[in-house]
Amino acid sequence: MKYFEKSNFNILVEASDSVRKNRIIKRDNISNEYFESREANALDYSGYKFDLIVNNTKNFDIDQIISKIKSKK
Repeated sequence: MKYFEKSNFNILVEASDSVRKNRIIKRDNISNEYFESREANALDYSGYKFDLIVNNTKNFDIDQIISKIKSKK
């Protein structure tokens, strides 16, 4: 986050809590308890302004995302 204000374009990739939880537990091969303790210390992004927010709850089309980024410049 130290580079957030220095960046020209900030993107937030979000997903529902349940999808994030399942993906992270599977990806990192961690327990539910460890996930919960890690989440308790996670950054809160609610105070930041993003140029683009991408919902990644379902699969998304990367070409569509690139097109949105280009249109925002």
